[in-house]
Amino acid sequence: FKELETGIGHIAGDTKGFTKVLGRAVDTSRWLQSNGDFGSPFIQGLPLMWRNPVMWSKATLKHFEAWVSPTTQARFIRQNLGTFQEMAQYGVPVGDVEFFRAMQKGRGISPGALLTMLPEEEGATIFGDMVAGKNVAAAGRAGASLRRGARSVQDQSLGRFQTSYNMFLAMSRAMMWKGMKESWTQPGKQGNTLGELGAYIRNMTGALDSKALGVSAGQREIEGIWLAFSPRLLRSTIALVADAGRYIPAEAGRLRGGPGATVRQKESARAISSLLMGVHGTYVTAQISSGMAKGHDSKRIWQDIQEGMNPLSGGKYLSIEVDGQ
Repeated sequence: FKELETGIGHIAGDTKGFTKVLGRAVDTSRWLQSNGDFGSPFIQGLPLMWRNPVMWSKATLKHFEAWVSPTTQARFIRQNLGTFQEMAQYGVPVGDVEFFRAMQKGRGISPGALLTMLPEEEGATIFGDMVAGKNVAAAGRAGASLRRGARSVQDQSLGRFQTSYNMFLAMSRAMMWKGMKESWTQPGKQGNTLGELGAYIRNMTGALDSKALGVSAGQREIEGIWLAFSPRLLRSTIALVADAGRYIPAEAGRLRGGPGATVRQKESARAISSLLMGVHGTYVTAQISSGMAKGHDSKRIWQDIQEGMNPLSGGKYLSIEVDGQ
């Protein structure tokens, strides 16, 4: 029992020492950078935007609605409770993005927590000594009231952005699950299980949890420092690309009597293909429009497109020059 408790705590528990302090600082920094925008449809939702624009548009509208009315997500979950319960059985979360971990209790840097050290009534103890004066107790009560007020302001401002992020993810995941479940599980397909569907949706929407992969708490904190802005999103994207990359070899193996590609590999290949075509198509359209606005001839515009479409062009890849930048 002790060995199991230690092992599970090592993975699912909290880290300690320097990595814990550093992790809290990173959580707070990431949280502050993630507020004040509506980025979820263009970050976690980017693959979905090109794979199913209609579904993406519906989730994006709800994303904005949830910022105006934070109860939107609760209503949507209540209306689709059975879907979310089924998704949860296969590891698909409702929302939950790493950007807002600092809002969870004990995750961020909270100067207001110092106020809780002050007693709120006369006769209490602080640092082992009895508080005799009324001033300290009054300061404690004022500090507690101030902290509650600050929390309320945070929920009604920065908290709304967390709600809007989670609403987009909740709706897009639920719609994908309901829309793909029947065709995904048709007989005769490789990997036609709901577990594989859950893995595909996690990869598509940046929900691959490193804790579920068995990554220790200490390693998760360290990864949060250097592994891009969102380690969870990066892992999901790598997994999606990896599944797509296995599609062609698996289909080639079918010619030699192999089972062929799984449903997950096929759908991942479609998603990546749609994403690449959409992104590069948008770039070509923008480059043509920009070139025409600048008065460039067709030869110059075509040269700019060739350079911008080449991944080896460095910073000029998928970039358009505007006012010398």
